[in-house]
Amino acid sequence: MIKMRDTSKMLWILPVILLAGVALSTIAQAEPLVAIVPPIENLSEARAYQEIMRSNLTPSFQECYSNTVKEHQIIPGSQNPRAEEEIFVGEKVKAKVSLGIFPSFIGLSENEAKDALDEANLSYDVQNGRNSSIKDGYVFDQEPKNATCLGPDFKVRIYVNRPLAIEIESPKENDTVSSIVVVTGRVSSDLMENESLWIAVKPQKSVRDWWPQNNLPRLVPVNGEFEGNAFLGGNKGDRFEIAVLVVDEKINEIFMNWTNTSIRENNWPSITEGRAGTNQKVPKEEIEALKLAKVNVILNQ
Repeated sequence: MIKMRDTSKMLWILPVILLAGVALSTIAQAEPLVAIVPPIENLSEARAYQEIMRSNLTPSFQECYSNTVKEHQIIPGSQNPRAEEEIFVGEKVKAKVSLGIFPSFIGLSENEAKDALDEANLSYDVQNGRNSSIKDGYVFDQEPKNATCLGPDFKVRIYVNRPLAIEIESPKENDTVSSIVVVTGRVSSDLMENESLWIAVKPQKSVRDWWPQNNLPRLVPVNGEFEGNAFLGGNKGDRFEIAVLVVDEKINEIFMNWTNTSIRENNWPSITEGRAGTNQKVPKEEIEALKLAKVNVILNQ
């Protein structure tokens, strides 16, 4: 009698084997491919880009200024990952590309500096300032003076020399005022170290007589604003010119000495007339040249 082999138990094994084979094949096919990172340091940007693409990788460059690497070259030490490392196909290879030496805009006119900044694709702010070493309308400083890599918020600030402007906010033209007038106003920028701010008064009926006002301690603008007193002596209805002057160290010293002597002696000759036996005198023409703002007022008492 021939004994028949029982195959019923084997029938379920075959599909399992087939499914396992398909799964192993799928896993093998899904395994990511690996690429070797090419060496790109000291190459040009264009050549480095080609080498990375040829390796089935993705270039990712950042522009940076460098004092030692010429423009459009890969900056040594900036490549990441390093050459010959294995990474997955399509991953990024990062590096820094030199923009050359960071430009200086100091000494250029405002328009020249703006054109140079635009040409360099640099965002910028313009700040007004004062500097005695350069002509009005020219750049005397910048921030930063040196830069490396440029982020999305990178901005250059240039400082342009402007003539100082002063505005008297109070009193207004032809206001009626008391004998003590609070004078307030604004300055367009900070004073330089050798400059001082003074208030001076001249009766309109006088041709040449000016009186510096007793602004002790020193009249110093704060956050662009100033406040000082003007003292008017005369009769009701008299008209006065109140001026704000910016003076140098020499004139400031004369004004200070004149003020201190006047307080001590209780004697107040005009500064344009001068004090006998001293150098406490400033000509009318010089006072007029120092005026940066003025206002006319009427005494009401």
